[in-house]
Amino acid sequence: MSKKNSTFGNIFLAIFGLPFLAAGLFVMFLGIKPAYQNHLAKDWLEVPAVLTELKLDGHGDSVKVVAEYTYEYQGKSYSSDKVAFNMTTGNVSKYHQELYATLNNANAGQVSCYINPDNPQEVILDRSLRLKMLLFMIPFGLVFALVGGGIICAAIFSGKKSKKEQLLAAQFPDEPWKKNKKWHSSIILADSSSGVWVLFCIAVFMNLFMMPFWAGILNSDKKVPWFAYGIIGLFQLIAFGLVGTFIYHFIRNKKYGKVNFHMETYPGVIGGACKGLIKIPMEVQAMDGFKITLKNIHQYTTGSGKNRSTHKDVLWEDSKIIKANNNTNSYFSTELPVEFEIPSGGRISQSDGDTKYWELKATADTPGVDFSEEFKIPVYVTEESEDRPVEVFEEKRLAESDYDLETNLKKNKIKMQSMTQGLLISIPAMRSLSAVFFSFIFLCGTGTGMAYAIKSNEYFVMFIVGIFFMVSLFIFYFSTFVRRELALKGEKLMIKQTHPLGTKLIECTRDEVKLDVACSMETNGKPSAWRLSVKAKGKKLTVVGNCKDQDLLKALKYKILKHNKAPENTEAL
Repeated sequence: MSKKNSTFGNIFLAIFGLPFLAAGLFVMFLGIKPAYQNHLAKDWLEVPAVLTELKLDGHGDSVKVVAEYTYEYQGKSYSSDKVAFNMTTGNVSKYHQELYATLNNANAGQVSCYINPDNPQEVILDRSLRLKMLLFMIPFGLVFALVGGGIICAAIFSGKKSKKEQLLAAQFPDEPWKKNKKWHSSIILADSSSGVWVLFCIAVFMNLFMMPFWAGILNSDKKVPWFAYGIIGLFQLIAFGLVGTFIYHFIRNKKYGKVNFHMETYPGVIGGACKGLIKIPMEVQAMDGFKITLKNIHQYTTGSGKNRSTHKDVLWEDSKIIKANNNTNSYFSTELPVEFEIPSGGRISQSDGDTKYWELKATADTPGVDFSEEFKIPVYVTEESEDRPVEVFEEKRLAESDYDLETNLKKNKIKMQSMTQGLLISIPAMRSLSAVFFSFIFLCGTGTGMAYAIKSNEYFVMFIVGIFFMVSLFIFYFSTFVRRELALKGEKLMIKQTHPLGTKLIECTRDEVKLDVACSMETNGKPSAWRLSVKAKGKKLTVVGNCKDQDLLKALKYKILKHNKAPENTEAL
C-alpha cells in the first residue's frame, strides 16, 4: 500500500470513529448532568405546592409525567412545570409511572417541591437520583465512546507506526527486522507480558456492553421470550469467560514474571539455525520437561463482511522436549536452551509483519497455573542462509528419530500394502469410534431439540438448533461412512474418497501433487489433531483426518513422495 493510500485510509478511519465517540460522550453527558444537578439540589428548601395539572403523556414505554403546579415563597406566588432534572423515558425503569401514581394519590393535589433559595423561580418536584437510568446510560455511552475513541486512536497510532517503520527501514536497509521496534535488540519479550492488559480492556468493554441489554429485558413491561435470555446469557458467559481468562493470565504473569528470549542467532536464519535462551525470572518445577515449539505461520483473511474469516496456516513446525539449565547467577530462576535447525525452500517464508511470522512457544505442566509463553521472533534470509530443502530436512529428522511408520499405521487403523512399483494405502470408514459415538449422541440431542422446536412453533430456536443439527449430522456422516484410498504406481498417483452419496477422485503424478500436514483441532489453545490433505489439478481431498500423531502424517507424506525414488544427498544437513 502506498503512503498516500495509507494516509487516506487512516483519515477515513478517524472520521468513521468520530460519530461513535460523539454519540457516546453525549449519552454520558445526558446521564451525568441530571445526577450533578440533583447533587446541587440536595440543599434546596422544601415548600408546599398545589398541582394544577397532572397527566401521563405518550404511550407504551415512552410515557412521561407532565405536571403544572403553584407555590409560595416569602409571600410571593410562583408557578412551574419543571418535574425532574432527568426526564428520559424508556423501559429501563418505571420511574414516570411510579411518580405519576405518587403525585396522583396526593391529598387535594397538595405536594412538596424544592426551590433554590437564591433563585425561587428555580424549582423541582422530584430530586431523587434515577440510579437505574444512570447505570444504563453511563455504560451504554461509555461503550460507544470507547469504540469511537479506539477507532480514532487506532488510526492515529497506525499512521505514526507506519511513519516510524518507514524511517527505520531507511535507517537499516540491510536489517529489515529492525523496523519492528520490538526487534531492535536480540532480547525478545514474551507476548503475554504486553497482552494481558489488552485482554483486561476487552473484558471490561464486553461486560459494560452487556449491561444495557440486561437492564432492558429485566425492566420490560412485556413478557420477554426465554430464548432472549438464552442469547444474552450466552454473550454474558463469553464476557465472564474473558474476565476469567484475564485472571488466569494475570496470575500466570505474577507467578512467572517477565519472560525473555535472548537470541544467540539474531535474527534466526532460514537455511540456518535459531539459537538462544529463554530466561524465566522464577524457578519453574517441570517434572516432565519443557516443550519448545517453533512455527512458521501464514495468517490471512478471506471473504468480506459477514463472510470475512481469519485463517492460520502452519508452513513449517518443529518441537522438542528439553530440561532446564541450572542458572549459576541465580538459583531462583530458570533458563531454557533453544536450538532449532531451520530448512529453506518450499512454503517456508521469512518474517513479514503480521501476515507471515515465526512463533516460538514454550510450555510445561507445573503445579497450579501451567507455564506457557509465546514469542514473535525475527527469522530472515541472511548471508548465512544455506540450501536446506524442507522435504529432505523433515525426512532426515524422522529417520534420525527411528520412527516406526508401519507399527503406528496399525495403531491408527490405517493399512499400507506394497504393490508392484508402488503402494496402496487404505483408510477405512469408522476409523475413529469415539468420533462416531459422540457425534451420534450429539445428533440425537439436537434432533430431539429440533422436533420440540417444530412442535412448539419456535422458529428462531428451530433455526439455531438446526445449525447444530446439520453440523453434527455432517460430522457423524463423514466419521461413519467415508472411506479413502491412495494408490501409487510408479509416478502415477490416485486418491479416491467414497461414501453412499458419491465418489471423489484425483488422478495425477507425484510431481503435480502437493501433500500438506496441518492442524485440524485445538484443545486449550494447543494442537490436538492433524490432517493430511492432497491438492492437485485444482482439487483438494483429505487423505487422513483426525490423527493425534503428527509425526505419523509427516512420515506417511514422505513415504508417498519418496517411495522407490533414488535417495538425495543430505550431507549438507
